[in-house]
Amino acid sequence: MELIKRFCEEDAPLGQAQLFYLWGHGHEFDVDDNWEVIEEFFAYVSKFRDKLWMATNIEIVHYVKAFQSLVYSADGRRVMNPSAQAVWLEWIDEVYEIVPGETVTLKQGVKW
Repeated sequence: MELIKRFCEEDAPLGQAQLFYLWGHGHEFDVDDNWEVIEEFFAYVSKFRDKLWMATNIEIVHYVKAFQSLVYSADGRRVMNPSAQAVWLEWIDEVYEIVPGETVTLKQGVKW
């Protein structure tokens, strides 16, 4: 619980994306007779639904592939999403949703 609380409540270093990966099988809670552990976990994270994206393994794979397929113009200011998956990009403190097939122009400035 300490890890998920830090994950949900603290800002990521330098605004970086983070991944909290929870893996297991339901039968383990039967064997260990500790369903309250996972119930407490989900009760806690449900308070952060607007901040977290809960996804399956394959959803994460599809998103990463879509993000990696973004096409940038030579000057790096225009970004096109050729995939069938919406992706999000943060640039100079502004978050852009780039829907499938869309090209966006990023605001000017120096990120560094």
